Amino acid sequence: MTDTGSWVLVSRRLPPYPKPDSRAIESWCGLSADLDMLPKTGCTGSTAYCVDTGDRYMFEETTDTWYPMASSGGGGGSVPEGVGSYTGSYNVTPKASMTQILPTSNKYLKNNVTVAKIPYSETDNASDGTTVSIAAS
Repeated sequence: MTDTGSWVLVSRRLPPYPKPDSRAIESWCGLSADLDMLPKTGCTGSTAYCVDTGDRYMFEETTDTWYPMASSGGGGGSVPEGVGSYTGSYNVTPKASMTQILPTSNKYLKNNVTVAKIPYSETDNASDGTTVSIAAS
Protein backbone atom coordinates (compact mmCIF):
# COMPACT_ATOMS: atom_id res chain seq x y z
CA MET A 1 0.00 0.00 0.00
CA THR A 2 1.23 3.48 -0.92
CA ASP A 3 1.99 5.95 1.87
CA THR A 4 -0.52 8.82 1.53
CA GLY A 5 0.70 10.76 4.56
CA SER A 6 -2.19 12.66 6.13
CA TRP A 7 -4.47 12.26 3.09
CA VAL A 8 -7.74 10.44 3.76
CA LEU A 9 -10.16 9.31 1.05
CA VAL A 10 -13.56 10.69 2.08
CA SER A 11 -15.64 9.65 -0.93
CA ARG A 12 -15.45 7.72 -4.18
CA ARG A 13 -18.09 7.56 -6.92
CA LEU A 14 -18.34 6.72 -10.59
CA PRO A 15 -18.37 9.61 -13.07
CA PRO A 16 -21.76 10.47 -14.65
CA TYR A 17 -20.98 8.64 -17.94
CA PRO A 18 -18.39 6.00 -17.05
CA LYS A 19 -16.41 4.13 -19.68
CA PRO A 20 -15.74 0.44 -19.07
CA ASP A 21 -12.23 1.23 -17.76
CA SER A 22 -13.19 4.43 -15.90
CA ARG A 23 -11.61 5.33 -12.62
CA ALA A 24 -13.75 6.81 -9.85
CA ILE A 25 -14.08 10.47 -8.88
CA GLU A 26 -12.39 10.73 -5.49
CA SER A 27 -12.46 13.35 -2.76
CA TRP A 28 -9.48 13.64 -0.41
CA CYS A 29 -8.75 15.64 2.75
CA GLY A 30 -5.30 16.15 4.22
CA LEU A 31 -2.50 18.54 5.13
CA SER A 32 -0.75 20.84 2.66
CA ALA A 33 2.67 19.59 3.86
CA ASP A 34 1.77 16.18 2.36
CA LEU A 35 0.67 17.50 -1.05
CA ASP A 36 3.36 15.47 -2.80
CA MET A 37 1.83 12.30 -1.28
CA LEU A 38 -1.66 13.01 -2.66
CA PRO A 39 -2.70 9.87 -4.58
CA LYS A 40 -3.31 10.03 -8.33
CA THR A 41 -5.76 7.14 -8.38
CA GLY A 42 -8.95 8.96 -9.35
CA CYS A 43 -10.22 10.33 -12.63
CA THR A 44 -10.49 13.91 -13.88
CA GLY A 45 -12.70 15.84 -11.48
CA SER A 46 -11.31 14.28 -8.32
CA THR A 47 -10.75 16.89 -5.61
CA ALA A 48 -8.49 17.44 -2.64
CA TYR A 49 -8.96 19.83 0.27
CA CYS A 50 -6.11 20.99 2.53
CA VAL A 51 -7.67 21.24 5.98
CA ASP A 52 -4.86 23.43 7.34
CA THR A 53 -4.83 26.11 4.61
CA GLY A 54 -8.22 25.79 2.89
CA ASP A 55 -6.51 25.24 -0.47
CA ARG A 56 -8.39 23.11 -3.00
CA TYR A 57 -7.05 21.04 -5.86
CA MET A 58 -8.60 19.21 -8.81
CA PHE A 59 -7.06 16.23 -10.57
CA GLU A 60 -6.71 16.05 -14.36
CA GLU A 61 -6.21 12.47 -15.49
CA THR A 62 -4.55 12.96 -18.91
CA THR A 63 -1.72 15.03 -17.39
CA ASP A 64 -1.69 13.04 -14.13
CA THR A 65 -1.59 16.36 -12.26
CA TRP A 66 -3.32 18.01 -9.30
CA TYR A 67 -4.10 21.65 -10.17
CA PRO A 68 -4.88 24.41 -7.63
CA MET A 69 -8.43 25.71 -7.87
CA ALA A 70 -9.24 29.41 -7.74
CA SER A 71 -11.05 30.56 -4.63
CA SER A 72 -14.74 31.36 -4.99
CA GLY A 73 -14.61 33.87 -2.16
CA GLY A 74 -16.30 31.71 0.39
CA GLY A 75 -15.02 30.29 3.62
CA GLY A 76 -11.63 29.86 2.70
CA GLY A 77 -9.40 29.13 -0.35
CA SER A 78 -6.06 30.13 -1.64
CA VAL A 79 -5.03 33.73 -2.18
CA PRO A 80 -4.43 34.53 -5.87
CA GLU A 81 -0.79 35.14 -6.78
CA GLY A 82 0.32 38.74 -6.23
CA VAL A 83 -2.54 39.57 -3.86
CA GLY A 84 -1.52 40.49 -0.33
CA SER A 85 -3.52 39.87 2.81
CA TYR A 86 -5.38 42.72 4.48
CA THR A 87 -3.89 43.43 7.91
CA GLY A 88 -6.05 46.35 9.07
CA SER A 89 -9.05 46.50 11.37
CA TYR A 90 -12.19 44.61 10.39
CA ASN A 91 -14.38 46.81 12.65
CA VAL A 92 -15.32 50.39 11.75
CA THR A 93 -17.35 53.03 13.59
CA PRO A 94 -18.46 55.89 11.28
CA LYS A 95 -17.25 59.40 12.10
CA ALA A 96 -18.94 62.64 10.96
CA SER A 97 -15.72 64.64 10.99
CA MET A 98 -13.67 62.51 8.61
CA THR A 99 -13.73 60.08 5.73
CA GLN A 100 -12.41 56.66 6.63
CA ILE A 101 -10.81 54.48 3.98
CA LEU A 102 -9.91 50.88 4.72
CA PRO A 103 -6.92 49.91 2.54
CA THR A 104 -8.61 46.79 1.12
CA SER A 105 -8.10 47.37 -2.61
CA ASN A 106 -6.45 44.31 -4.20
CA LYS A 107 -6.21 42.62 -0.80
CA TYR A 108 -7.45 39.25 0.39
CA LEU A 109 -9.78 39.60 3.39
CA LYS A 110 -10.07 36.68 5.82
CA ASN A 111 -13.14 38.08 7.60
CA ASN A 112 -16.11 40.33 6.89
CA VAL A 113 -15.74 44.05 7.58
CA THR A 114 -18.24 45.13 10.25
CA VAL A 115 -19.50 48.71 10.13
CA ALA A 116 -21.01 49.65 13.51
CA LYS A 117 -24.18 51.66 13.96
CA ILE A 118 -23.74 55.39 13.50
CA PRO A 119 -23.26 56.78 17.02
CA TYR A 120 -26.43 58.62 18.09
CA SER A 121 -27.35 60.24 21.39
CA GLU A 122 -30.01 62.60 22.74
CA THR A 123 -29.67 64.91 25.76
CA ASP A 124 -31.94 67.50 27.30
CA ASN A 125 -30.76 71.07 26.88
CA ALA A 126 -31.28 74.36 28.77
CA SER A 127 -33.99 75.52 26.29
CA ASP A 128 -36.33 72.65 27.25
CA GLY A 129 -35.40 70.94 24.02
CA THR A 130 -33.37 67.95 22.99
CA THR A 131 -29.88 68.06 21.59
CA VAL A 132 -29.16 65.25 19.16
CA SER A 133 -25.61 64.16 18.45
CA ILE A 134 -25.05 62.04 15.36
CA ALA A 135 -21.63 60.52 14.70
CA ALA A 136 -20.01 63.02 17.02
CA SER A 137 -16.36 62.37 17.79
